[in-house]
Order: sequence, then structure tokens, then C-alpha cells
Amino acid sequence: MAMRLMRCLAQAGQNMASILLTDNQLQARLLRYMVEVNPMSLQLPKLEAYNLQTESYRTWKVCLMYGLSTETYIDMFPVIIEKLKIIEENICNESVKDYQINNFIELIGALEAVVHVAGSNKSQQAKFNRGQEGQSMEVESSEIVAMPTINWGHIADLLHPMSRSLTKILNYIKDNYQFKKLDLQCASVCLNFITSYYSRLSNQSGPNTVDYLQQIEAYCEEVLLPCWQSLGFRVIFERLGQFSNILNPPAEKRRECIQSLPSLGCSSLKKESILPVLHKGSPCGFVTALLNQIHTLGHIHKGLQDKILPLVLKDADIASYMKKVAGIKQGHLHSNCFTRFENLLQYYYLKLAVMWDKDILFDASILQCLTLKLLTRLHHGDEFIAHDLFSTVLFRPTLWSNQSETETLSSLESLKLSDITHLRSATQQEFTFTCSQLTSAARSQLPSIRATYIKAFSYFEKEAFVSRHLFQMNPLEIQKLLTSSTEEFLLPTDWMYMPLIYLYNHFSSVGTEVQNALSVGETETISNVLKWIFLLERDQCEVMSTISITLKIARLMCTFLTGNDLFLDKTVHCYLAAFLREYTKPVNLNMMNFEENIPGLLSFYDFYITVLHQFEAVSFGDSLFGCYVLIPLQQQHGLELRRSIWTEHRGILRTLYLPITEMLIPIERYLQPEETNTEMMRLYYECLLSLTVRPRWAPVLYLVAVHHVNRFIYTQDNKHTKLKHAMLKEALRGEYKDLCHHLLYYKQPDVTSDLGMEFYQTLPDIRQQLLDTVQRS
Repeated sequence: MAMRLMRCLAQAGQNMASILLTDNQLQARLLRYMVEVNPMSLQLPKLEAYNLQTESYRTWKVCLMYGLSTETYIDMFPVIIEKLKIIEENICNESVKDYQINNFIELIGALEAVVHVAGSNKSQQAKFNRGQEGQSMEVESSEIVAMPTINWGHIADLLHPMSRSLTKILNYIKDNYQFKKLDLQCASVCLNFITSYYSRLSNQSGPNTVDYLQQIEAYCEEVLLPCWQSLGFRVIFERLGQFSNILNPPAEKRRECIQSLPSLGCSSLKKESILPVLHKGSPCGFVTALLNQIHTLGHIHKGLQDKILPLVLKDADIASYMKKVAGIKQGHLHSNCFTRFENLLQYYYLKLAVMWDKDILFDASILQCLTLKLLTRLHHGDEFIAHDLFSTVLFRPTLWSNQSETETLSSLESLKLSDITHLRSATQQEFTFTCSQLTSAARSQLPSIRATYIKAFSYFEKEAFVSRHLFQMNPLEIQKLLTSSTEEFLLPTDWMYMPLIYLYNHFSSVGTEVQNALSVGETETISNVLKWIFLLERDQCEVMSTISITLKIARLMCTFLTGNDLFLDKTVHCYLAAFLREYTKPVNLNMMNFEENIPGLLSFYDFYITVLHQFEAVSFGDSLFGCYVLIPLQQQHGLELRRSIWTEHRGILRTLYLPITEMLIPIERYLQPEETNTEMMRLYYECLLSLTVRPRWAPVLYLVAVHHVNRFIYTQDNKHTKLKHAMLKEALRGEYKDLCHHLLYYKQPDVTSDLGMEFYQTLPDIRQQLLDTVQRS
């Protein structure tokens, strides 16, 4: 327990580890416990002796990750060689106990860290030297950090014994795993060691390049390829889904046992209650190590890609697992800290998929979905993975240009007239486009879209560098091994709107004269965001369905607030119109709820008031802008939203000229259910009688007001009778005969007529009797 405490303290930072090593004699204790080839020589009970040495290896690895305690390797070199011989002899011995296997695993893990220290390039060494020279005398006296004392020559002899051990255990798994489910942890650490060794070796100036390329090629042809095609490996790949946090989460969310000792959702020690990915038989770590090795060796030796990548990408079992992950909805374990192991597995698979440039060997839509879902599952500390996915995977043109010529012809043949959109902006410029044209335009701009998102997410550049050093194990750059917010996602679900939100937040705090001054680059940023979102809506509608339609509408409304004339840009105008057509389908309209919490907005009502103010100021009666303004005014939404236009923003009643025939939302949604609020009825009636709303200024709102007032005054339910009679009397005495006729003789909406209304030629008897009664009273 004491050594475990030392390890936990050392993980807090490089300075802490340095203090422990120098001022608290941790290095001497590590050497004392690790120098014994046989832990029994520590004169402790057998299990305790093994556990102490194993924990010492773990603590040493933590120190090595900072570039510290490297001289211990030189002092222990004879012992290490002896240990590696023992590991090679016993690595396939099924009689070896678990505590002995753990001992082997932690030693190999520590040696992998030694390889990274020895393989650190000269620029890292120089930076380390400068950092040490810049320390104050006070720091030097208490926190002296030892310089790395090992180089590549010190670890070159580790390759052959580790290669023999890896070959031995992989062949054993190949021949026996289908009969007996073996522990794969030893094989995983051996794979990781060899991968790290060759990744560092390729950056060294001394070794002969031809020699190590031949070694890699021989290993792949004699070991890796035969093993991959074996029955034992087939069984491993089949079991991926069985031990998946994503595919097989527990029925109930696990709670912490003790608040002061958080266990990250893995508190139970019962075998049936352990998280699937942490189960002893889980193949996740092994497959991740295998894919990482293939990715690394494929980068070093390009000639191996044609031999290995088709086998990986066409593997039916791995493809089945990826397809299931891409298709499953988010569960409560997606945010679990240990789901990160599966995230790494999927990350390396995607890296291999984009490494193969010749043709798509796997369904591109599944790769798209897998990438998008992986991005939303990443945690804090995974910034480098997110950046790498943005840079090399997500916006890769070959991943999105997956429509064959046959599919293109088929889509053109099935094109309906309704797919063609005709628009006239406030500048009287006409736009005609189809969704297919917009999709093609978005696909052709993927490199520009990629640049937009990488620039937008540069706010976590510092975190990305820290994450990269940890991910690539750059010992001289790592400052600490702890991460924060382990169960919080790195990116929000609606991350694709973030560049737009950043610009909106920036310009919402400045004056109108500055908003007019959007640069070409900023306009291009908005265009690229809209193109990307449209492409996702077309090709990955399932992923986008996880974002509420209300949130989408609110985010798109930010476009009108970012620049005063931004919505008049042809590209922006066309894509906003395409979104409007998509989001106003009945299924989406039914799901809208402007009372839900929208991240970043304290109140949708306040946001909507800002939109109304912007419409009054800069819209020039633009039909598209008017359509977005009308969305929250449907009868199903809050009364305060409808009231806002008829009170403090009555100027809109003079400018919202949107013909009823151009409405994408069925007009019935503004008429049903009938208005019952007396305050709204008074507002409608007041605006009608004062001619504040007229059919030639705001046809839709005029129809809405006439419809609700007509239904209200003729409803004989013994409620608000005095108000209804007073409204009827005033209508009968009104000086505007057309308005009186509309109010009294309105029958129902009729979008084919000039006013959008159908009128009675003769009033029904019950209505006529009511009018007669009111006139006599």
C-alpha cells in the first residue's frame, strides 16, 4: 500500500515525482525491490513479495514517463536480461499464477517507457536541458530532476528477447485460443513494446534502415499475417462485442460505494458485475494493441500496407463490431472512464481505414457514423485524438464521395419537382437549387470545411499538445499523468455548430456598424459550417437526430444575428432555405419545444426578441428570414412568443411580407387550436382595427388575426360574452368595410385565393341570429 501511495503521488506531476525520488529516497527503495530476479529473495510472504515488486515496476514506469530514474535501468540491466529470459520461458506456461503474470506485464510496461526515454529525439533533449538550466537555485536544491542517462544503445539489446517472446505467445494464441480462452494481457504488452520500439527506431539516425525494414517485413510475413488468418484470432475478434461497454452495458447505472473513494463505476469486485471491457477475458486491449502495431508498422514500411490492410478492413467480425457500435444509441456507459479503451480501438481502426487510399473496403457511411459517434464519446485528455480525427479522418473526401454513378443517375431519375427550390431574396435576386446540388457543393469543399473546424477548435490547442505528449509517450514533455473531468465529454453533441456560435458570441456584443463588417473569411466560415451540417443531415441523419430540432433551429437563427446582411449571401441563403425545408417537415414540427433548455441560452424568449429586433432592423422583408421568424409563432408554442410580435415589435407587421403560398409550414398550425386567451384576442383585434396589420403587408399574420378573432366572436360558450358583443358591435360600425367583411364573413383558410381566405356568401343562421341580436342590443 505504501508503494501504491508513492505511485499515486508521483502521478500528480513531474515535480512531485522528483521530490519523492531525491528527498524521500524512493529511487533507492525501487532499486531494492526490483533488483531481485526472484521476488522471494525479499524475505516476504510469496504473494506479498510479488505484489511489492509488481507495484514497484508500476511506480518506476510513472517516474520514467517524466524522464526520471533512468539510471535505475543501467543498474538493473543484468537483472532485466535475466528476467526477460524467465518471461520468454514461461510466457505460454498455463501453470503460471496470476500474480506472476502481473509481474511480467508490469516489467515489460516499464521497459516500454525506457524505450521511449531512450528514443526521445534531440530536440526534446535540448528542450529538457534548457528547462533544467532555467530553474531557480531554490528549485535546484529541493527538486533536482535527474537528466536522462540512457540512449538508444542502452536498449537496443531488448528487441530480440522481446521479439522471441511475442512470436511465441502469438503462435500459442493462434493454435490454442479456440480451445481455451487465454489471458491476453501478456500478448498485449509485448505487442505494445515492439510497436514502441520500432516507432522510436525509425526516428534514430544510427540504425540501418534496410535492416530494420527487413526485420519488420519478416515479422509480418512469418508471424503477424498467419496469426491474423488463424482460427484462434477469429475467435478473439468474434468476442469483441461480448466484452463491449457500448454494446453490452449493465441494465442499471452503477453507483459509487463510498463517496470518498470513487471507483469510476467499477466498484463491485463480483465477477458478474465488472464492466464488460474490464473483464479478464476481454479482448479489447489485445485488439487495440494489434491495430496500433499494424498502423505503426504500416507507416514505417509502406510496402506492407497492400498485404495487411485489406485483411483488417475486410475482416467480417471486426466490421460487424464496428457496424453495431455505429448503429447503437448513446447509453449510460458512453461517458464512463473505462469506455476510453474501446474508443482507442475504434480510433486505430479508423486510422487504418484512411491509410488505405485505393478504394473503400468498408461501407463509407458506417465509417462516417463511427467517426462522428467516437468524437462525441471522447473525454477530457483525448484532445489529441479529437484533433487527429478532424485532421486526417472526418473530412477526408474519399470518405464522403461514396455515391456511385449508378446511384447518381437513379437519384436524378427520381428527382421530383418538390426537390427544386426557387427563392427570391430581399435583393430580388432569384435562386434555384436542388438538394443534390447543395450536397455536391458541400462535398467539393471538404478541405475548406476541415480548415474551418480545425481553426475553430484551436481554443484547446494547449490541451491538445499535452494530450499528444501523453498519447505518444514523449517522456521529456509530460508534466503530469492525471486528467480532470473523467466522466465529461470533450465535445458537446452539437459541436458542428460551434464555429457559428463563436462568431455569434463575438458579434452579439458589438455595434451594428461592426456587424456589417464581416470579413470574407468570416463569411466563408459560416458558409462552411452550413455546408457541413447540411452534408451531415443528408448522409448521417441518424447521428443528427440525437440533436433536438429546437436546438438546431436556435443555432441556425444565430446566422441572422452574426452579420446584418449575412443572410443575403447566396450560399448562406440557399443552405438556410434547404434547412428550412427539412426542419419544417411534419415529423420535425411535432417535436419542436421552445421551452426546453438550450445550451448557451438562458431563455429562448430573450433570444427570440433579439431575432425580432434584427428582423425589424435589417431584413428588408426577406422571405427566408420571415419564415424563420414565423416558426415559433405556431399555436403549439408559448403564448409569450406569439404576444411579442403583437406588442413591442409591431413594426414586423408592416414588413413580414411572406405570401401564404410560399409557406413551408402548413397554415393550419397557426390557426389550430383556436386562440382562447383574451389578451391575445384584444391584441389581434386592436391591430386589425388600427390597420397595423394589413393583407398586403403581412398576409400570414393578417390571416391569423382574422381567423382567431372570427372564431372567438362567433363562439357561443357563455364565456366573455360582453367582450365578444363589444367586438361585434365595433366591427359592424367600422369604417373599413373590407375589414368588417373579412371579420364577419370569414369561413376558412384557402391558400389558393388572393387573401388566403374563403368567405361566406350568406352567413349561417346561427351567426346571422347572433349579429341581429347584437345590433338590436
